[in-house]
Formats: sequence, structure tokens, C-alpha cells
Amino acid sequence: MKRRLVLIQLGQSFSSLRHANFKRFTAGQSISLIGTWVQNIAQPWLVLEITSSPVLLGTIVAAQTLPQMLFTFFAGSLIDRYPKKRILLITQSAYFVLAVFLSMLVYTRWVAYWHVLIIALLFGLMNSIDMPARQAYMIELVGREDLSNAIGINSTIFNLARIIGPTIGGLLIASVGLAACFLINGLSYLAVIYQLIKIDTPFQIRAQEKLKLSLLISDMKNGIKYVLQNKSMRYIFSLFMVLGIFALNFSVLNPVLVKKDFLLDAVGLSVLMTCMGIGALAGALSVIFLKTRKLSLTNILLMSTGFSLSQIFLGLSPSFALVCFFMACTGLFMVLFSTMINSKIQLDTEDAYRGRVMSFYVFVFVGLAPIGSLYAGALASIWGGRIAYLISGIIALLATVIIWILMNQMKDFVHACKKIGRLTVCALHDENSWQKKEEKREQANA
Repeated sequence: MKRRLVLIQLGQSFSSLRHANFKRFTAGQSISLIGTWVQNIAQPWLVLEITSSPVLLGTIVAAQTLPQMLFTFFAGSLIDRYPKKRILLITQSAYFVLAVFLSMLVYTRWVAYWHVLIIALLFGLMNSIDMPARQAYMIELVGREDLSNAIGINSTIFNLARIIGPTIGGLLIASVGLAACFLINGLSYLAVIYQLIKIDTPFQIRAQEKLKLSLLISDMKNGIKYVLQNKSMRYIFSLFMVLGIFALNFSVLNPVLVKKDFLLDAVGLSVLMTCMGIGALAGALSVIFLKTRKLSLTNILLMSTGFSLSQIFLGLSPSFALVCFFMACTGLFMVLFSTMINSKIQLDTEDAYRGRVMSFYVFVFVGLAPIGSLYAGALASIWGGRIAYLISGIIALLATVIIWILMNQMKDFVHACKKIGRLTVCALHDENSWQKKEEKREQANA
């Protein structure tokens, strides 16, 4: 009987997987996302090998996210007018060509900084269309009832790939070389393309296939008005905007933190990214198994508070082991924060505006990254990765406090800080105990 109840609960926790097309989409994404994270660890390492400059690395990250700042709103209008499956087939095919081409450049040793810059720009252009299309496509795969569960499962797969991908990438860089990383990423897109071809979307939302600049501009304006007229969305996106610029610069800061602050190699970067992935996976799994239905702004702000404090303590950490612990905490709160936002705005959005609202989400989450990348690169080049994380965490915390004040709910903020403070004291105590044990062992051996 108990076993039967457990099976029923597990079935409810993964309810969105009862949809065959979502299973197909998930299978393709599982392979592709691992390849994406292999490239995500290889590309910054390639740039640092070519240039040894955090500023130029920040420029690459900015180039890859700049199109999401410039074109995402237009992409939202396209997504609401054209079938999302067709759009995704085009973007995934483009990813395949770009990754394989970069692999050939690296393998033949013809690669130069400007090659990586242009390919990053093209990747960013595809991302500006692909990311909001994938988010908006979710409801067409599972329907409104299983949407939150599907977002949680998708986030779990993403963060599981965040653990596996960097581990594979770090080992490949050390043993085979960078070219293999880009080739594996390119081939991984074939899995998504194959599964998309097999999908017949059951909950497809009818799209109006018209392409006129005036219509796209009109759609874009209406989408922005729709977001700004919603008080809850205004608060959410304002906070998300600050965090997107100042606190989501992992691709710039993590390589600098490992290479410059702690003088470690690619394996160290792989370990750090894996720790972040473990925390993020824990956050995604908690969304699935705890079945959080209270998608209130208060809960979103609690996650933002935890995220901000995690970065502050990361910046204050003297050892790499403690940095890895707080990187895991950062990953945990980041996923809870972003998943709650994603679910809330999708459930609060009318179908006709879904593509445009999700394009707004991607614009804030990723499109503002060029500013953040340049900021992080400049800060890290002066003071290093740890101080950059400390300053970024303080800015994120101030933004969160301001939203708490505007909501007149400072009691919840103080309560959240106390909880996180207790956890931090426990973690610091464990770290100090571990260090003392190591010192005693060294003295005994001496």
C-alpha cells in the first residue's frame, strides 16, 4: 500500500511527462543542454588562452547577449505570429552549423579572437529567438494544468546538464582539447532537431502568419504595455533587471575567480561550475517534489534575498572549498527565483501575449547581460572575482530590500535574513572545524 502511494506521488510529481510530446522534447533537450554546458566552459577558457584578458572575455559574453537586448522584443512578436515548432527547428539548425564551424577553426588552429566574437554574436542572435520560443512552447506541449510541473522538470534537466556538462568539458579540455568541446555541442543539437520533427503539438495556439514591420512594431508596443500595466509584473521585472545586470555574470566571473584568485586550472573551473549545478539541481527538484503552488511575489523576494546573501558570503570566503559551498547556495536560490518568476508570469499571461511576455523575460534575464558582462569584466580586472561577487551581491540585496519596502513587508525580509544567517554560521563553523582538523593532522605528521 505504501509503495503504491509512493508511486502515485511520484506520478504526480512528474505529471507533465504523461504527455508524449513533452517527453520527446525533454529527451532532445537533455542531450543538447549537456553539449551547451560543455561549450559554456570551453568558450571562456579559449578566450582567456587567446587574450589573457577578463575585459575581452566580458566583451565576448556581451557580444553573445547583445542581440537579446536589441532583437528580443521583435522576436516575441514573431513567436506570437508563427508556429513555435518551425521557429525552433530553424534556430537549432543554426546552432549546429555555428558550433561545428567553431570546432573546425579551433582544431585547425586558425581561430582568432575576432572569430569567437562573430560566432558569439550569431549565437546571441539565435538565442534572442530560440529562448523565448522554447519558454512559450512549453504550454503547447503540456497545457495550462501541467505547465508549472513542466517548467520545473525543464529546469531540473537544465541544471543536471549544468553539473554533467562542465565536468565533461573540464576533462575534455585537459585530455583532448578545446575543439572536441565545440564539436560535441554541435552534434548534440541533432537530438533536438530529430525530436522536434517527431512532435505533433497537441495544445498548439493558432498563430497569424503575417510579416509586416508595422505589425511587428505594433505587437511589440502592445506587449510592453501589457507588462507595464500589471503591477506584479512591474515589481518582478524591475528586480530581475537589476539582478540580470549585476548578479548573473557567472560566465565572466567564474573563470577569473578560478584562474586569477585561486590560481587553478580548467579542472578547478569544472569543480566550481559543478558545485553551482548541484545547488541549482537541488532547487529545481524542490520545485517538482514540494509542488510549490504559492507563486506570490513575497516568495520570489525571499529567493532573491537568499541569492543576494549567497553571493555576498561567496565574496567573503577565504578558501576555495567555502567558495564552492556558497556557489552551490547561489545556484539553489537562483533556480528557485527564476523558476518561480517563469511559472508566475506564464500562468498570469494571456495566450495571445505569451511570446511577447516571455521575450520580455528573456530580455531582462539575458538581454541586459552585455551591460553586466562589461561591468563584471571591468570589476574583475581591477579587484578579482571574489570582490566582484561581493559588490554584486550587495547591489542585488539593496534592490531586493527596496522592493520589500515598496511592498511594506519588511518583516518577511528580516525573517529571511535570520534564517539564511543561521545556515551561514553553521557552514562557517563546519569550515573552521575542518581547517582546524587539517592543521592538527599536519602538526601530528610534523
